[in-house]
Amino acid sequence: MSARRNIVLFAALLPLPAVVITASGQACPASVTDIDGNTYPAVLIGDQCWMSENLKTAHYRDGSVIPNTTNLFSWALLNSGAWCNYDNDPVSDTIYGKLYNGHAVGDVRGLCPQGWHVPSDAEWQQLELTLGMPTGEVNTIGLRGVGQHVGWKLKATTHWPNPNLATNESGFTALPGGNRGSGGSFYDIGYYGSWWSSSDTAWYRALWSSSAGVDRNYYGKRAGFSVRCLKDNVVGFSEQKSPQFSLSPNPTAGIFTLQMQGPSIAQLVTLHDSTGRAVLTQRIHSSGPVTLDLSGHENGLYFVNVLYKDGSSATGQVVKQ
Repeated sequence: MSARRNIVLFAALLPLPAVVITASGQACPASVTDIDGNTYPAVLIGDQCWMSENLKTAHYRDGSVIPNTTNLFSWALLNSGAWCNYDNDPVSDTIYGKLYNGHAVGDVRGLCPQGWHVPSDAEWQQLELTLGMPTGEVNTIGLRGVGQHVGWKLKATTHWPNPNLATNESGFTALPGGNRGSGGSFYDIGYYGSWWSSSDTAWYRALWSSSAGVDRNYYGKRAGFSVRCLKDNVVGFSEQKSPQFSLSPNPTAGIFTLQMQGPSIAQLVTLHDSTGRAVLTQRIHSSGPVTLDLSGHENGLYFVNVLYKDGSSATGQVVKQ
């Protein structure tokens, strides 16, 4: 779906010099198939490759069965992974996919296909910023991005009630699959959709038929929400001579500055840890220095990915110690 993009990596030697090395990131495939043989279309949104349908698998990545828990009282007592169909009706699975509790999302056996993962809260934020959400709203709780119609950009143009003002310009194709409360009851199919993040706080995203925004909130892990998978960020290496940006101080105790050095116009910066998970996302509004803060995160190597307005991207390394 997309030509391979160029990514810029700083040499990993300490102390890190402002010398850049290019890398080619994997292209977003047209589709991905889970362990049960379900195939999902994929869509490239900014620098992220997303499934554009809700997950339907009944097995973890290693083949282990995820229990289908239909009983209301049994669901309310769960401390391990489970799934269900909305109102225990298998017909809903064909359109909306399954609802999973938060324990299934966090299970080390993996809910998504190989090479994919449940997005973190920061990776959801990266998606939202790509679609125009203001930086000042992205970390808040509740509805955000209303004025920018971020929710409409995510919603499918079908299955939501009229008047449906969704544009689905992102290709995410969000559907109102409802949810299952922590007490085991089902709510709001046709009017509401909710999706887990992988973050320990159990952050989730929700869309309402009546709103143009995106709800960011957290809930107990016994709730049942839909799941979307995000492709892992895999890179390889080749050399480039001219630097794109500098990072200082590097190593850092937490706070450091990104300074653009080339003619390209940047719009978004995302920090990934050594496993490829996004831990911080921030929109860039000018060519001036950008202050980034890793305070509160573990010491180690982090990748600083910059997305430019022309669709290309560059990545440097910073060490927190």
